[in-house]
Amino acid sequence: MRPNTSGPRSFRLALLAAAAGAAGLGAQQIPSATGRTIEAESGAPVPDASVFVAGTAVQVLGGADGRFVIPPLAAGAYTVRVVADGFRPAEREFTAAAGPPPELTIALERAVFEVPALVVTASREAASPGDAPVSVSVMSGDEIRRRNVISLQEALPFAQGVIFNAGQMDIRGATGLARGVGSRVLMLLDGHRVLSGVGASIEFDALPVLDVERIEIVKGPHSTLFGTNALGGVVNVITKRPPAEPETVVRAYYGLFDTPTGDSFT
Repeated sequence: MRPNTSGPRSFRLALLAAAAGAAGLGAQQIPSATGRTIEAESGAPVPDASVFVAGTAVQVLGGADGRFVIPPLAAGAYTVRVVADGFRPAEREFTAAAGPPPELTIALERAVFEVPALVVTASREAASPGDAPVSVSVMSGDEIRRRNVISLQEALPFAQGVIFNAGQMDIRGATGLARGVGSRVLMLLDGHRVLSGVGASIEFDALPVLDVERIEIVKGPHSTLFGTNALGGVVNVITKRPPAEPETVVRAYYGLFDTPTGDSFT
C-alpha cells in the first residue's frame, strides 16, 4: 500500500499561503497618515473633527482626544481638510508613500459668528430686527465703512426706504419738502437728539463715521415714544464703546470732486 504524503505537504502549503496573505493584509492596513486636531490658541485637543481627503471619498472622524487615522491610499500627494463645529476649516498637505506614515498636527482657529444686530430704538428694549414691533433696518459700522463715504448723510440713503429731499431725511415719503419746519424724521445719537438750534435741522457734521457701531432705522410714526419729531421715523446712531487703551484712527480720502475741506470728530 502506498503511503499518503499529500496530507502534510498540503498542510504546509496552506500555512505558507496563510502567512503570505497575512503579510499582505498587514501591509495594506498601514495608514497613509495619522494626526490630531488642536486649538490654535490653547493647544487643547479638538474632539469629533471631520477629516476629508480632497479628491477621494475618504472621510474619517476624529476621536475625543482629537486624533485621527487616514486609511491606506495610493502613493502621491494629498490635501486633507478638517472641519469642526465652532472652528474655521483648515487644510494641510501630506504625501502618502511607503514607510512610516506622517504625523499631522492641524491647529484650528475658532470661528467668529456674527450675532444678529440688536434693535433698542423700536421699543427701548433689546430685540432682534425680526421681533421688533415695527419695520426696522440696521446698518452695521462695517457696512458704512465699506461704502467709502465721508458722512452719514451719504451713508443713510443706502438703507432701504431712506432718501433725502432738499437736504432733509425722508423715510417712505413722510417728510416731503417741508422747508423751514424741520425734518419729520428724528435723528438720535446714542438715544439723544441731534438737532440744530435754528430750524431743527439735523447736524450731520456732528456725527462721527469711524466710531459708529450700528445705525437703527425705525420706519413709520413713532411719536408715542419719541415725540412729534418722530412722525416720519427714527434714526438712532449708536457709537462704539471706548476702548480700554487710547488709540488713533486715521482715514484718508482722495478724488476730483466733493473733496472734504475738513472734518474733526472728538
